[in-house]
Amino acid sequence: SQYNRVGPFHFAGDDQHVVPGETFDGQANARQELFTAELQRAVKQGVCDRVVELVRVSVADVLGRPWNSISQKLDATSQSNMLNEAAFRLRALGRLTESVDPMRVSGEIDAKKKEWKGAAISYSNLSELELTLGEMSGALSDAERSVTYADRSGDAFERWSNRPTQANALHQSGRCSEAESLFREAEQMCVASQPACPLL
Repeated sequence: SQYNRVGPFHFAGDDQHVVPGETFDGQANARQELFTAELQRAVKQGVCDRVVELVRVSVADVLGRPWNSISQKLDATSQSNMLNEAAFRLRALGRLTESVDPMRVSGEIDAKKKEWKGAAISYSNLSELELTLGEMSGALSDAERSVTYADRSGDAFERWSNRPTQANALHQSGRCSEAESLFREAEQMCVASQPACPLL
């Protein structure tokens, strides 16, 4: 998956302000580029209210209500990528609990499509988020999923880079010997794929 795709928006006038779209058409790529540019401008200018507005519009348009109801306006790949984008922005704004649902749904979509690399990334991010929120059970199970999906992807970087996420969750839950073993395994895999970097 490409994690910069976004959902269906219309842009009003030359100033390219974003308003929610009613339909999904063949101009999705152009709209997503404009949306990303608008979002980046708001972030650079420090206009937090505008960033929150854009993220809320994007999440609502894809998820609808309730939060586990996916809009059928987008194909699965676009849904996953737009949700990942929204979750990332919400997390960056400190709106951690609001970023959980779009992040989880993004991973579920990728796993269902057997997009293992995207699923591994989403579940690794989700585990770190849950750890921050103190949700140890979720952090442990989602970190384990991230490693499983990374292994299925066959991507060398994802295989070793997701293991420290699981190891960290194990360490934070007091399972230190398991965490150490997994950290060592990740380091060995890292050295095998990137000899110039002998340490994590």
